[in-house]
Amino acid sequence: MAKFPQISDDQNIPEFSDACKVVCEKFKIKSFNHHQKQAFIALVGEKKDVFVNLPTGFGKSFIYQALPLIFNETTGVSGHVVVVISLLLNLIKDQTNNLRKLGISTVSLSALKGDEEGLEDCTNDVDGFLLYMPHQRLCCLMRDGEAC
Repeated sequence: MAKFPQISDDQNIPEFSDACKVVCEKFKIKSFNHHQKQAFIALVGEKKDVFVNLPTGFGKSFIYQALPLIFNETTGVSGHVVVVISLLLNLIKDQTNNLRKLGISTVSLSALKGDEEGLEDCTNDVDGFLLYMPHQRLCCLMRDGEAC
């Protein structure tokens, strides 16, 4: 079984320090926790796929919520989109509402009427955005020629 790399600091990725500052300011936090920092460095610095298995409250959601900004800052290219597939409609609703309060563009493609509201605005957002959808919607989108 592969071990998650132990990363002591972010000095070998200069753009990462700047990205950390931008993300912390946007999310109104002081810093990333150790696990978040390891995931970001593996994704950005080592260009690896990352699987994060942590208990509730350890900041797993923050990792994907911050990715559009992290990628914007480290690549110098804006407009990154992260697609979030979730089993829990209430989690989607809570997270999209909280992110919008922080000024982060999000849209939900759940089965709830009106959730697609704001999709056009988000797709024009130069900072990128998060697209949330329940797994049922993804399955429906994957069927050939069938309307959801």
